[in-house]
Amino acid sequence: LYAAVEAAEGAGEITLSELTVHAWGDLYRFLNVETPGLVGELNARNAALVRRVAAIYALLDTKTVILTEHLDAAAALVQYSADSVRYLFRHASGDPDLERVVAACKASSEGLSRREVFALFGNHRSADQIAQLRARGVQMCQLQVRKEQTGGAPREVWTAS
Repeated sequence: LYAAVEAAEGAGEITLSELTVHAWGDLYRFLNVETPGLVGELNARNAALVRRVAAIYALLDTKTVILTEHLDAAAALVQYSADSVRYLFRHASGDPDLERVVAACKASSEGLSRREVFALFGNHRSADQIAQLRARGVQMCQLQVRKEQTGGAPREVWTAS
């Protein structure tokens, strides 16, 4: 370890090997898939984290070039971290309004009508805001929305996923 630290002090720029450049391009595209909500926010910098950890692994091997094994090991470590974030925060949207609706839907055995969702906010949300809330909840698999036939217009019912 002492030799690695000593070598790293004068290392200068850490570059990617020719083979690693191609692997990095594929990995970068995979790591930069946009994920909504809190999980997406917490994992948003994973590509930069992989590069930094790969550089540390290279320096620990007393190299100034990141090899594919350094990149693979860094990707595995960051993937483990990302999976942990997904598991720990799978029900957290990072959106207090959405979390309020999901909690209310869970508390209701029949779900909430669109009218009840408006009432949940004291009718202080616009139709646009409620529509965006609905879309985010469905996209994040936290809400399911179904139409129920009534004597008149169909009733929209929101339930927690």
